[in-house]
Amino acid sequence: MNSENMILLVEDEAMIAMNLTMKLRNAGYPISKIFASGEDVVRFAENRNPDLVLMDGRLAGEIDGVEAMRRLRKIHKNLPIIFITGYTNESFIEKAHELSPVACMTKPVNINQLIGHIKSVIYRQ
Repeated sequence: MNSENMILLVEDEAMIAMNLTMKLRNAGYPISKIFASGEDVVRFAENRNPDLVLMDGRLAGEIDGVEAMRRLRKIHKNLPIIFITGYTNESFIEKAHELSPVACMTKPVNINQLIGHIKSVIYRQ
């Protein structure tokens, strides 16, 4: 992977964020920045061009992961997003699918599947 790739993680649970960050770094896919809220990642992306966002469904702050995805897509139309959630409400997941993420994954995340999705995004660029 190119060390220039900017992978953002949006996850409000610190232990999950640390665990994913460590596993992905060890696999050669370092996380560039971690956000706990949708508002923060949207604000950050207004002036930057991330290569990939790993988005949790439920977040700290006023907006959830689906709304954060919607706002990110207004800024960067083709931004690859992998949606990760422990929330199993069908209508919530359908709303996420409507925004065409690269993948929708459920927690606990299978790290090998996640790495596979990340590889497919990075090597397409």
